[in-house]
Amino acid sequence: MNLALMYFSTGSCFLLSFLLFFHPLKQNSKANRWLAFFVFLMGNSFLGISFGEATGYLILFLNAIQFLMAPSLLLATLYFVNPTKTLTSKDGLHFLPFLSYVLIEYFLFSGDGSLIREKLFSIGYADFLVRDLLPIQLLLYIGLSYFALVRHQKNLRLITASVKEINLDWLRYFLLILALVLIFWINDALVGMSFMLKVMPIAYAISAFFLAYFSIRQRTIFAFYKKELQDISELFETPQNNKSKKSARLEKNEIDIV
Repeated sequence: MNLALMYFSTGSCFLLSFLLFFHPLKQNSKANRWLAFFVFLMGNSFLGISFGEATGYLILFLNAIQFLMAPSLLLATLYFVNPTKTLTSKDGLHFLPFLSYVLIEYFLFSGDGSLIREKLFSIGYADFLVRDLLPIQLLLYIGLSYFALVRHQKNLRLITASVKEINLDWLRYFLLILALVLIFWINDALVGMSFMLKVMPIAYAISAFFLAYFSIRQRTIFAFYKKELQDISELFETPQNNKSKKSARLEKNEIDIV
């Protein structure tokens, strides 16, 4: 493995995380902070790959926080499509895998090494480990984020005819790049194709570049005051019927009166 490229990818993610968290234009603040958290965790994931089979409290910590990647990505997306969103108890359910892992790892796990490398079951000649739950979880949340974007683009038609600047296409490309990263991650975890393993550090480095590129292309989603944003949010949350209701047909006695 090309450790230099892995360290480059790690550093790139940490730098992008810093830029998103302290966004110079102060736009989409809550969404960018959740996205910054996700990119920071992604950098930690790259760092964990660089450490290989190393052990220690730092590795245990890096393993645990990877379960925060998927929910932080989804929450970032939800804040992008709804800037007035507030966290609810329902949102807390997304953090249950992380809490469950921490509980088992630090209080219940009694094996050697880390829980992350424990075998769950076998798929052919490959062993499915606890760590292999991470790409599956992230794949699910990328799908949820994508569908939230699709719903957002439909809702935009309710408030404006020109959606080019606020349709969040850059975030859709961001998710596609993540899906590419996920392909290499799944190969590393389950398949083990030698060619993909060799080019994986290059793919991660290129992905980090494009993630940064699409992130800095973002615009202010809704350039409105807070009250107007709240009204827009309520409009999006209210079920809309595209077809106007047809007026009730007149009864026969009403026709006679006319």
